[in-house]
Amino acid sequence: MYKRQLKGLLSGAWDAAWVWKSLVPGPNRAAMPEQVFLAMLTVALTWQYDHLTLLLGAGFLGLLRPHEIRRLRFMDFQTPSRLMSSASCLYVTVQAPKMRRITAKRSYTRIDEPGFVSFADAYIGTDTDDTLVFDGGYHTFRRAFLLMAAEVGLPCGGPLSLSWG
Repeated sequence: MYKRQLKGLLSGAWDAAWVWKSLVPGPNRAAMPEQVFLAMLTVALTWQYDHLTLLLGAGFLGLLRPHEIRRLRFMDFQTPSRLMSSASCLYVTVQAPKMRRITAKRSYTRIDEPGFVSFADAYIGTDTDDTLVFDGGYHTFRRAFLLMAAEVGLPCGGPLSLSWG
């Protein structure tokens, strides 16, 4: 009953917020070019960050969001050897995707890049482990990305610099 009385009183505030948002748009994140992605994968493999290589590749090739990448578990990757298939494709199950219908609790993405599929198949194999691929916190995850970006020579921390987003 108390909330119903406030419902009509807030429309002016919402109108002002939308006008403000249209006048001062927020910056979009910079998109990662393919060459930068390949350079980042090279650094991750050189540093033997196989788990980050798997996540970076799945995120870029599967068009995943950062929170979706961080929550991936080994069992979310359906590799060709796990599926007993000769096809060179990888299926990734995304638990709790950001853009979902109310009834959908997961979504799926398919990755067809043969080199990455071979890497993921060799790294994961038939393991159905329920643990996270990267069990560190978000700050550790972000720090690893920034270190790899610095190694490639990319700007970090600015409004147009690359991020996991």
